Amino acid sequence: MARMFVPLALCLAALLASTPAFADFESGQKAYKAKQYELALREFRAAAETGDARAMAYLGSHYRNGYAVKQDFARAMEWYRKADAKQEPRGTLGIGLLHRLGQGVPKDEREALRWTRRAADRGYAPAQHEVARAYSAGRGTKKDEVEALRWLQLAAAQGEAPAIVDVGLAYANGRGVAKDERAAREWLAKAAAMGDAEGQYFYGIVLRDGVGGEADVEEAARWFTKAADQRDADARLALGQMYIKGNGVAPDPARGISLYRAAAEAGNAEAQLRLGVEYVLGNHVPKSAAQAKPWLRKAADQGEARAQFLLSNILTQEAQASGSRDYAEAERLARAAAAQGNADAEFGLGGMILGGYIADPDPLAAGKWFRKAAAQGHPGARCYVDGGFAREDGNGWEGASAAELIKYAAVANSDECREWGMSGSLKVTGRLGPKPKS
Repeated sequence: MARMFVPLALCLAALLASTPAFADFESGQKAYKAKQYELALREFRAAAETGDARAMAYLGSHYRNGYAVKQDFARAMEWYRKADAKQEPRGTLGIGLLHRLGQGVPKDEREALRWTRRAADRGYAPAQHEVARAYSAGRGTKKDEVEALRWLQLAAAQGEAPAIVDVGLAYANGRGVAKDERAAREWLAKAAAMGDAEGQYFYGIVLRDGVGGEADVEEAARWFTKAADQRDADARLALGQMYIKGNGVAPDPARGISLYRAAAEAGNAEAQLRLGVEYVLGNHVPKSAAQAKPWLRKAADQGEARAQFLLSNILTQEAQASGSRDYAEAERLARAAAAQGNADAEFGLGGMILGGYIADPDPLAAGKWFRKAAAQGHPGARCYVDGGFAREDGNGWEGASAAELIKYAAVANSDECREWGMSGSLKVTGRLGPKPKS
C-alpha cells in the first residue's frame, strides 16, 4: 500500500508546484488590465522565471511602454523574442510592432508585417486584426481592402471586439465589400453589446443619424454615455453636443461643456476646437479670447485647419489692437489652414495681403487667394471676385470699362458685400482681414 502513495504524493507535489506559476500569470494579467503595472510586473517576472511564455510577452510590453520600468526597446525585443521562441503569438506580434514603429530597430513596415502575419497565422486574433489594418492602409504591402476584410472577419469570428467594429465600418463605407448600412448597424451593435467603447460610440452614431434603420437619439445618447463612461473622447464630444443642443437628452449646457473639456483634455482636436469656439463666441461660457487661444492652439498644433484659421484671426485682431504690427504667427497659421483648402483662411489670407500687413513676392497673390475661396463658395470672396478686385491681371478697377465699373460698384456697395468689409474703394476693412494702413 505504501508504494501506491509515492506516485500520488509526487503528483500532488508537482501540481502544487505548478499552481503558483499559473496564479502569477493570471494575477499579473488582471493587474495589467487594471493598470496596476508594478504589481503586474512582479507577477509576470515570477511567472517568466518558470518559463511561462505569456508572461515573457507581457514583460516585453512593460519594457516597450515603460510600465513600472524605464522604457527600453532592446529589453522589450529580448522578452518578445523569448516568448516567440516558445510559439507565444503575443511576443511575435510585439516584434512586429517594434519594427513598424521603429522602436529599437530601423522602421520597416514590410518586416513588421512579416512578423505580424506569423502571429496571425497562429490564430492570434489581435494579430489578425493588425494584418487587416496593414492591408487596409497599404502598410508594408499593397493596399487591398478585400484581403483586409478577410482578416477582419477571421479576428471577428474569435470575438475580437475591435475587429468587429472595423467589420461594421467596412460595411458602412463599402470597403472591401458592397456598402450595406443595415449590416454595418448589426456589426456595430454586436461590438457595443460586448462593452467595446469604440463600438458603443459608433453604434451611437448610427442610431443618432439613422444609418441602416430608424434614428433613435435617446438610445444613441445612452450608448454615447456608456462609451463616455469608459473615457472615450469621441463619445464625450458627441454626448456633449447632445447636452448643449438638448438632442436626445434634457438640455444641460454646463454638462455639455464639461464633456467637451474632458474630451479636449484627452487630446481630441475637434473637442479642443469646439471648446475654443465656445469661448470665442461666449456661448455657455464667459466670452474670452484668452481662454479660447490655448484650446485653439492645441487643435491647431494637431493640424486642425479651422482652429488654425480662428487662432490666426484672433492674433491678427490682437496685433491690430496693440499696434505691434507683428503678424508673423497669424500669417503662418493662415497659410497652414489655406494649404489644407480652408476657404475662410484663403479669404483671410487674401485680406491680409491686400491690407499690406503681410508681404508676398507675388503681386497677384491676394486675388489668387480670393479666387480660391470663391471657387468653394465663400460669400466674402465671391464679393471680391464679382466686384472686380480679384481679376487675374491684378488691376482691380484700373482700366475697366464704364459698364464694368458700374457692375463692380453695384457689387461692392451691396448690403451682402458691405457685410464682408467692402466699400466703393474695395478696401479690406472686415472681420476676416486687417484694416488697411492709414
